[in-house]
Order: sequence, then C-alpha cells, then structure tokens
Amino acid sequence: MFRSANEIYNIVRKAFISLGIDHACADDLGNVTVLLNFYGIDGIKEAYKATKTINLKKNISYNRLTNNSVEFKISRACFEGISAIDLLLCRKKEFEIIKFKNLDLPQFFLGILAWNCMVHNCSFEVSFYSPKLNKIKIDKNLSEMDSNFYIPKNFSLIKKQKCKLDNFSNFSHSKVNLNAWKKLEEMAFRTYVPDSNRSRELGAGARIIDED
Repeated sequence: MFRSANEIYNIVRKAFISLGIDHACADDLGNVTVLLNFYGIDGIKEAYKATKTINLKKNISYNRLTNNSVEFKISRACFEGISAIDLLLCRKKEFEIIKFKNLDLPQFFLGILAWNCMVHNCSFEVSFYSPKLNKIKIDKNLSEMDSNFYIPKNFSLIKKQKCKLDNFSNFSHSKVNLNAWKKLEEMAFRTYVPDSNRSRELGAGARIIDED
C-alpha cells in the first residue's frame, strides 16, 4: 500500500497527539516518519513501535558522568532521545557527549537525529560500542540509512559542525506497512470530533445534502 508524504505526516502526527504528546513534538515525529520513508526505512512501522513506548507518567532522568557528558539508561527515543538532542543543541553548550544504554528504538532515533540536522543546520557523530561499526556521521549524506542498516542500542552522541541536509521536499509516495498504518489510523481517529447534529450546525463535515 502506498501513501503520500502528507498522509504519512498527518496520520502519525495525530496518532501521537491522541496519546497526549504535545503538538510541536507530534509535528516533528510526523516529519521524522516521512524522512525515514524517504530514505527507504519503514518509518510507519517504526512510528507505530514508538507509540507503544509512550508513558507520560515516567520522568526523564540522566546521570552526569563528567563536566561535559551525561548518560541515559533504559532510554526511549521519543523522550530521553529528544531530551539528549536538546541538551546538545542548548546555547549554553554545557554538554558535549551523550551516552545511551538500551535505547528502545535506535533506528527511529536516527530519523529524529536526521530531522534535527535539517531543522538546526548541524550534524551529529554517533559512536558505537562495536568492533564492526565504530562511528557514523549524520549529516546531508544519509546513504548509510536503509532498511538493512542496523544500529546498536548502546552508543555515544556528539554534536558536530554545521551543515545543510539534502532537501526531501520532492518526496511524494512510498510504500507503508499496512498493519502499522491501520493501527496508527485508529489512534488518529481519536482526535476527530464526533459527528452530531450540533457539530454539523457549527460547520463540521458535509451537510445533510452536500452541494459542495
């Protein structure tokens, strides 16, 4: 099944809003999903997995290791992951290295990183604790990102120099995971106003006889 970039963005955005995520963050996560699909990664499936991690009652916390580094343990891409990026992008530049242990959705987090590169005109260096794959640079060249790219759950993150990512505004349609799409649609539908005579009187939806 194929869906347009606009459809993907809106369904994912509304799905996260239905779970209590604020609109600004939901906007970003919608764009993250579109970006992942643009680079051949199943963004819809990753976004659906991310919705299963939403727990607004769980506080975000980290351990300070040194003067310029912190560590997040048992991290969620949509919460601790986004907070880590905020720490690196902070104007105070208090932290330079963020370490993760057991990040739940590292591939979705890679999309979050790429989206922040676009928004903030910067790049990141991801260092893995693995002899096979030491580090990658997330910037305008995202050739490493594809459906077969494996990212460990434990790694360090460093903000690098400024750059400019390729524009993906020409992205149109992509294939989506049907099961994940239906689940996200169900969540998105929760944000819609229930149909009633009162809602119709206020202008919602078509009239009894739709002449438009």
